[in-house]
Amino acid sequence: MTVKKRLIFSNVLVILLSIIFILLVFFVTFLAFFSVVGVTVRDIEQRDGVANNIQTLSVHRIGRYCREEDPAEKAEIARKLKDQVAYFGFSSRLECDGVTIYADLDADEEQFLSGHSDMFAAGNAIAMENDTAAVVHYDSSVQGVHIRFDAVRLGSPEGSVSGDRLDSGEVSRYVEIYTLMILVCAVAAIFISIVFVSSRTAHAITRPLNLLRKGSQEIKNGNLDYKIYYRGKGDEFEHVCSDFDDMRLRLKRSVQAQMDAEKRRKQLYAGISHDLRTPLTAIKGYVEGLRDGVASTPEMRTKYLQTIYRKACDMDNLVDKLFLFTQLDSGQFPFNFETVPVKKYLTNFLAQRQEDYRARGLEIQYEDRLTGAETVRMDVQEINRVLSNILDNSVKYKTAPIGVSRITARTQGDRLILTLSDNGRGVEDTDLDNIFSDFFRTDKARMDPGSGSGLGLAIARHIIRAHGGRIYARGGGGLTIIIELPRSGDMDRSGDSSEENFDH
Repeated sequence: MTVKKRLIFSNVLVILLSIIFILLVFFVTFLAFFSVVGVTVRDIEQRDGVANNIQTLSVHRIGRYCREEDPAEKAEIARKLKDQVAYFGFSSRLECDGVTIYADLDADEEQFLSGHSDMFAAGNAIAMENDTAAVVHYDSSVQGVHIRFDAVRLGSPEGSVSGDRLDSGEVSRYVEIYTLMILVCAVAAIFISIVFVSSRTAHAITRPLNLLRKGSQEIKNGNLDYKIYYRGKGDEFEHVCSDFDDMRLRLKRSVQAQMDAEKRRKQLYAGISHDLRTPLTAIKGYVEGLRDGVASTPEMRTKYLQTIYRKACDMDNLVDKLFLFTQLDSGQFPFNFETVPVKKYLTNFLAQRQEDYRARGLEIQYEDRLTGAETVRMDVQEINRVLSNILDNSVKYKTAPIGVSRITARTQGDRLILTLSDNGRGVEDTDLDNIFSDFFRTDKARMDPGSGSGLGLAIARHIIRAHGGRIYARGGGGLTIIIELPRSGDMDRSGDSSEENFDH
């Protein structure tokens, strides 16, 4: 439930609870009040006098009696009139056109009516009462029927004396007290309802806010593992808490990524220091040998100078790779993308490099599963670098005098798949993901920087990712490197027969 709906529901609930409490208080206080003060309904009805009430009641029922045509219904009306009058202690008589419908007056009551015949002659509707008697007289024509009704009560009502009856003023005061009690209880009921509903609503709102406050404090203190769990049945706070927790997870991943980057940076610095220190140490040693006359013959001096030059070239190559790696890692390398027919590109690359690798002890076997129409948007020079780095590793880690590297080119959906498998010593399965890390070596080659910088596959990974592809490794009987590149579309094979050199 949303907060808006919850507030509306709370307001409606306050009104309903107030009404229920007021009705409940009304009935409870009604019963309690009248039982304590001794006021009855009959006392309330006596505020305007019993005789006047009897007169009003009788005139109403007599009118109904005269208008009714059904004899059974007329008899029922007369009976109700008799019973209602008797309820207040009156005896009565009803006559219609001189015919007595019913009469239950005793001799004293008949004598009382006869003794006041002169007073009845003065008017056709009389109602009067005092402490010793009450009388109602009605003599008139209704619907063309001459009606005479007399009701008499001698003495006080049964079960009470005249002095015990409440007068009109006393009853009014009791009614005013009762009304005041109802108002006080109603206000109390409304207050209780508001406090109850408001506390529930406030709790539903403050609970997620407290969770958010606690979560922000934990994050401020560096605890990114503190999880905010709140289920609010679809209200706004549930989405806010969910978004806040998602923000925490993203922040945690960002911090972890920064920590990993800092760790890699430290490893990079350590690798650079090590790989530069080793050739520098060798150069210093040979220079000192030349300076101290250790190389006493022209042949030794030439050998020393060639070694110094080779070490300097190794350092220059390492610096170039470091510069390239830094540009790739920062995303500032200027790629030169172009759409290239893959089949022709691979044919030209192998034609230009195959003899060189054969001379270095690596036989390249190429399996072409392409149609010739496949194209890939690539930087040719950098893809050359990727393939060369992989093949150089195959040369470096071959176990036989002549190593073998099998290259397979095929398509799978909208991807170009290049597989380069060699029969070298391979790597452990636990190191398959690490070989693309900075300065990673699978053996003790760290002691010989000239055999490799450990940046070749890391550079290859950055280049392939910049092309929108992926590169990964598999073990088993050597090492297999798989490169996936997105295809840019197929071309018309008959529309391109030029022998372009893609080895920039």
